[in-house]
Amino acid sequence: MTNTTEYQNIPGDFNTRKMAIDFFLMIFSFLAAFLYKRKNLEIGPDYLRLVGVILISWIISSLLSGKFRENPTERRRFNRMEPLFTSSVLFIGLITLWLFGLRWTSYSRMIIFGFFGLYIFLEILILSGNYLPFFQYSRTRQRLRFSYLLFSFDLLIMAVGFYLLNYLKSGSITLQKSYQPIFMLLMFLWFICGLLIHHFQIRRERNYLRAIYPHLKSAFVVISIVSVIVFVLRSGFSRIMVFGSLALVTVLELLFVTLHYLVSRLRQLDPVEVSLFNAPLLSQNGIVEEAVKKHRYSTERISFGNKGYGSAFFKKKLQNVYLHKQPRLFQLIDQTVELSSIDILRAEFVHHSRSDYLEDYTDQGMEILINTRPLNRFGAINPYLQKVNRKLRERGIFAGVFEPCEYRKFYFMQRYPLLLANFLYFFDFLWHRVFAKLFILKQIYFFLTRGKNRVISFAEGLGRLYFHGFEILTLGNEGHVVYFVVKKVSGPLAGKNPSYGLLFRQKRIGKEGKSIHIYKMRTMHPYSEFIHRYIYHQNQLDDKGKIRDDFRITSWGRFMRRLWLDELPMLINWIRGDVALVGVRPLSETFYATYPEELKKQRIRTRPGLIPPFYADLPRSIQEVYRSEEKYLEKYFQHPFKTKCRYLFRALKNILFHRAKSR
Repeated sequence: MTNTTEYQNIPGDFNTRKMAIDFFLMIFSFLAAFLYKRKNLEIGPDYLRLVGVILISWIISSLLSGKFRENPTERRRFNRMEPLFTSSVLFIGLITLWLFGLRWTSYSRMIIFGFFGLYIFLEILILSGNYLPFFQYSRTRQRLRFSYLLFSFDLLIMAVGFYLLNYLKSGSITLQKSYQPIFMLLMFLWFICGLLIHHFQIRRERNYLRAIYPHLKSAFVVISIVSVIVFVLRSGFSRIMVFGSLALVTVLELLFVTLHYLVSRLRQLDPVEVSLFNAPLLSQNGIVEEAVKKHRYSTERISFGNKGYGSAFFKKKLQNVYLHKQPRLFQLIDQTVELSSIDILRAEFVHHSRSDYLEDYTDQGMEILINTRPLNRFGAINPYLQKVNRKLRERGIFAGVFEPCEYRKFYFMQRYPLLLANFLYFFDFLWHRVFAKLFILKQIYFFLTRGKNRVISFAEGLGRLYFHGFEILTLGNEGHVVYFVVKKVSGPLAGKNPSYGLLFRQKRIGKEGKSIHIYKMRTMHPYSEFIHRYIYHQNQLDDKGKIRDDFRITSWGRFMRRLWLDELPMLINWIRGDVALVGVRPLSETFYATYPEELKKQRIRTRPGLIPPFYADLPRSIQEVYRSEEKYLEKYFQHPFKTKCRYLFRALKNILFHRAKSR
């Protein structure tokens, strides 16, 4: 048994169809078992409480086992049923653990285990793919080595932990006869589950959660089986000894695996780059790099018409003195600005986070301002940008720098040893990105920091500039910072109220062309709405009519869109009458301007809707989106109610069974 072959799932997309079918099977099985035992379906308060326990246990076991993910797996029947097996053991284990812990032991065993047996049978028949071809699978394989060291360590800790808890409870190290069978059972279950779930094979994973996942899953399976046995036998075993020993071995095993993970990760890195005093440099091929790389640089070269010795002197001193440590920023400025045309008396270079020096200039008197102090260091970013805007003349230049949160970890990795860098980054994330956003804690955060050294995203940094009347001429990145060169095109936007909140409003075009405000859950970084035109110009639209490679969307925002959570606040607009249940999607002015003229006129004849025809037709290109809306509007004006009902049912079918996602 030196080598073993594991056939394991590869994480895939969440399958909402599987979840819906499985939920129906669970409810059906419970009602069938209840009807068989009680001869009626009059579920009283006590069994409603049981239903709540079942639902909670079903959610937890399903998420832990990953059975709703579309995972390619081995074609063997057993491996296709492995997630279902794991989920079922966790499911019944959690149910009995709840009932045993809360001392709810009066429920009918026939109902509980009858429901469970029928439910598992239907799951295997329908969801496994072995007997009914609802779900198809492909093949993958990974070889892992059996770890005798981990196996011996686990059994030793299990024995030591059980005997230690027995000593603390009874004062004697000798096991009572009644506890000897349960001790042997724990050892046997830990061994068997470890073999079946392959947790005795230590994985060399880059992702820490994937490395410890089999060990957590095995521990939950063992605890579930033991809780079922204890519940069925109604024995008087000590819960501290039984579950305490399992918890002890789980914690110590996770510590063992964590140490192995850290050591193996260090060995995988280049030994020249890794030491106790030098952390490895991270790859910068991320969101910011791609956005900067795809940035369409302005062909406009700003000139102010001034000529003279002073202007030439300013360019040379800027290159050789002021920006000799930031040659990339000088290159960006020189590419977009005719430096020899600048009046030296209307130019300013600084490297600090104060704004009092601007008082020496008259309003709209400066031609160029360069500040190499990152915007993150300012205690009040918006007031500073407002003052800069006021002091610059029309088409005046502002050049600066900010550190996006996407580079934050790279900053720590450059300066500290690997383990220390990860440790510091964790607390930096907790302080600057969790405390700074929570309702009450953010008041403490801003009181202590005065707003300085805050963390902002790449999208927020650009959004703040556009919000204050600037337009981006060019961007560049170097190290952990982003350089920008912008020109003043207007004053700060009036009547706007940027929000960091989870719920926010979007301006959209409604019936008869009137402006309405749509409520949605935030799925983008703050200030993202102010760079809508910019990113549309840079990235254009994809085949489905959405902005291509939209870096404004957060990771949790993509998750919320997948589950349609971001659309829930639009129910407020539906109640207020701003939108209908079914209708064309409410568009922003930017998107509305891209539509054909005839379609524009047809769209504003009716209210926009919560569920657009897009989800009924699932078009694959922007032209198909146009045709889909034209077709819907044509039918709607002929038969309004009939058309809405038809499109509603088609859309719900695609959302539930074809995984149509929120846009």
